[in-house]
Amino acid sequence: MKKNKINFISFILTVSTLSVAVGEIFDCKIHPSNFKPGQFIEININNTLLNNQGLFVRIKTNNVYFTEQEMTNVIDNIHTTKFLLPEFCTSIDLAFRDKDQIFFKKNNKIQKWSFMTTTPEPIKISDTQTDRVNPSSVMMQGFYWDCPEEWYLTMQKAAHHLRYIYKDYGINRIWFPPPQKSDFGINSMGYDPYDYYDLGAYNQKGTVSTRFGTKRQLQRTIKTYKNLGIKCMADLVLNHRVGGQLEKNKNDKSKMTNTNFENVKSKKCLWNYNEFYPLINQSNDLGRFNDYPDVSHLNESMKGTAGYDLIQWANWLKLPRNAGFDGGWRFDYVKGINASYIHTFRKQTDNSFGILECWDSLENIEKYSKFSGHTHAFDFPLFYAMSSVFNDKHSIKSLIDPNINLATKNPNIAVTFVANHDTDKDHHVPSIKNNIMLAYAFILTYQGYPCVFWHDYFNKKLYNFGGQDGNGIAPLIWIRGKLGGKNMRTHVLDSSDTHLAYESINKDGNHAGFISLINNSKYEKKVNLVSKNEHFFSENLISYAWYSYDIDHNKKITDLYCDNTGKFSCTIPPNGYLVLSKEGLE
Repeated sequence: MKKNKINFISFILTVSTLSVAVGEIFDCKIHPSNFKPGQFIEININNTLLNNQGLFVRIKTNNVYFTEQEMTNVIDNIHTTKFLLPEFCTSIDLAFRDKDQIFFKKNNKIQKWSFMTTTPEPIKISDTQTDRVNPSSVMMQGFYWDCPEEWYLTMQKAAHHLRYIYKDYGINRIWFPPPQKSDFGINSMGYDPYDYYDLGAYNQKGTVSTRFGTKRQLQRTIKTYKNLGIKCMADLVLNHRVGGQLEKNKNDKSKMTNTNFENVKSKKCLWNYNEFYPLINQSNDLGRFNDYPDVSHLNESMKGTAGYDLIQWANWLKLPRNAGFDGGWRFDYVKGINASYIHTFRKQTDNSFGILECWDSLENIEKYSKFSGHTHAFDFPLFYAMSSVFNDKHSIKSLIDPNINLATKNPNIAVTFVANHDTDKDHHVPSIKNNIMLAYAFILTYQGYPCVFWHDYFNKKLYNFGGQDGNGIAPLIWIRGKLGGKNMRTHVLDSSDTHLAYESINKDGNHAGFISLINNSKYEKKVNLVSKNEHFFSENLISYAWYSYDIDHNKKITDLYCDNTGKFSCTIPPNGYLVLSKEGLE
């Protein structure tokens, strides 16, 4: 994963064979001169271009190619165009060419102009946010790729189990699939949104229900979870919209584009090409997805625009008579959406909880989170680190390195996961194939907000994997909630390239805490540790959760003693884990 640059678009253009454009550029200016990321700027060029060659500006941001647009407004040889600066942008570089790809040169070098932006200030969401994450809680992704049709019924049947997974402890939030009718109808997983207000009520795209069920089934499923105290989070696809009718696009050289949505059955969000890129003053935003029509979120305060309509749709989704979502939003593909729009979106939907799908470097995830109001984010850097550790036997110390993952560096916004609907289906993503229970043991006993994947829990039967009462995901959820508590903090006791030992200490004193030990080698590992948790001093310790891929070592440990200074010794099983606490807490 690349660091130290925003990966807007990977694009390289060879210019070595280009000749000099016909004409001359005298000067280039930007207004306002003291510009900031995320705002419109006006680019002015004093140019004498002969033979009506046309003038185009090529724009780099942070030394990476971003876009190119035509300068169509010309008065007295002054060519102008407007450009919306990407957020996090610190520098822009401009070069100019004619319509034949011939760049303007001076002294046989392409003429370039460079400008620096002023330092942006992160945006903070209001402290009145009501949906705070308890560090000891656990969420679940409630679907997987190509899950069966009428999936809401399956989700509804599992609700009681998920609330009471193990000794009265379970999940506190479930992530629903995208709720709207999509372009591929019953065959769609929802990431190609067509009619936002059709939750499975209108006969279009060859079906009344979505892949997951009808609107009524969605309402009943959400109500079932909410009655059990489990929050319901919607998956929102805001970057693109799919399936519109062809129309002549005046913003795109009169090309025919699928951007006319006047025929949707709900009669809501009746957009045309003016709600998609390219716009008159902006050719593109941060990124496109699959060449789908790319939604513009500008002018979010103006009724009838896409940015405004999507916020109104989210508030509509919250109402029980429509759907009833109360657990916030999972924001799909945010690399194609300005962070400030996510901030506005959350603020105007009651300071709602949110999770970013920002599939990028640690640095860029943190930046996006800050500028969207410190929104939670999936910890993709940790996912890649775990795949390297458990698949390829890289050093397990990377899992606790603040330079490598979000859970260690910024646990207050990190949502950790072992698998999701993309990693489970996409062979280009290095899914965690080996020692997957060690990965779950780690995220369920470490910092961050862990997300369990439905397909792993139910289909792969990891909830009780190993068959004994302390095996599998189920007892780990109990340990996090019962022993960790809402003020859980993690302290590392020992680490090497093959093993980790860390403990959870709760400052309020009402929860005993626990010690987690993970061994990623094929040999037993004996460790001598010193706990700082006074709950354990002069106490017998036992394993409340354990597993080893070596069947002979998949055993409960009961004969450990922690002396009055916190010292104790323990043997971690090969390719296995133990989670210890003082005896007598069941």
